[in-house]
Order: sequence, then structure tokens, then C-alpha cells
Amino acid sequence: MFREKKRLNLERFQVSCEGTHHGPSLDVPALFVEIGSSKQEWSSPEAAEIVAHAAMAAATCKEKVEVAVALGGSHCNSRLTNHSLNSPIAFGHILPSYTFNRLTANIVRHCIERTLESNPMLILDWKGIDGKQREGLVELLRFFDIPVRRLAEY
Repeated sequence: MFREKKRLNLERFQVSCEGTHHGPSLDVPALFVEIGSSKQEWSSPEAAEIVAHAAMAAATCKEKVEVAVALGGSHCNSRLTNHSLNSPIAFGHILPSYTFNRLTANIVRHCIERTLESNPMLILDWKGIDGKQREGLVELLRFFDIPVRRLAEY
């Protein structure tokens, strides 16, 4: 989407990774892509074209990348967006910091299990996690036998 946005000169649109809020409750693989937040953006044929091409490219991509479930940061996370644009990693689910007051090991496990690719790692947006939340989050993630990395380390 980022490349197509530049090609079609749609700089008024922002491309960003957004926190999971339509899943992982679905029983089938799904990809959610949104166009803005008002009728003006939703009515843009150029934006719809970009989203359609990007969704198809993502769904049919054969390139091997590392996959992660991300935790921390804001709902539209610029650090995760920049990281995904500049590294070979794809985020299956993103659990923003505001979800941590309801976060359980079962929710994290559900996100891991519902990530289409097997064996995702957990990536922490450490700078986007409040100091008070870090200790509880680290303790919660000790239940999982998969790699846990900070975004800055990757």
C-alpha cells in the first residue's frame, strides 16, 4: 500500500499497522484493511484500488518472512508500521497497550494459534509499554515457549 500510495499521489492517506480488533475470533484466515474513517475516504476509488491490490498481494505472497504477534504501543502504531516496511517481518496480530488491563494468557495464546503461519514470535514495542505494565506483561509471557523479543532488538 505504501508504494501504491506514492505512485497514485495519495499522500493525504496514512498507511499504518492497526491493533487487532476484528479477531482473532474468526475461524477462517482473514485480512482486514481499512480506508480512512469517514465517507470522504471510503468513497475514494483510488484508495479502494490500492487496498484491493495490497490485500491481494498480501494474500498471495509467497515470500518467506518472519511472523510475529506484537504487543504494546498505540492502536495505530508508527513504530510497528516503520518496522514492517523496512524489515522482512509480518505482524499477524497486534495487541496495543490499552488492551493490557484485559490481557490474559488465553488471549495471547489465541492470537498465536490464529496467526496463519506457524511458530510466530512475540515482539514487544517496549517503548510503547508503560513501565507499570512491563513487569506484568513479562510475567504473563513466560508461559509461552516461543521467542520474545523487543522491537528495537530485531
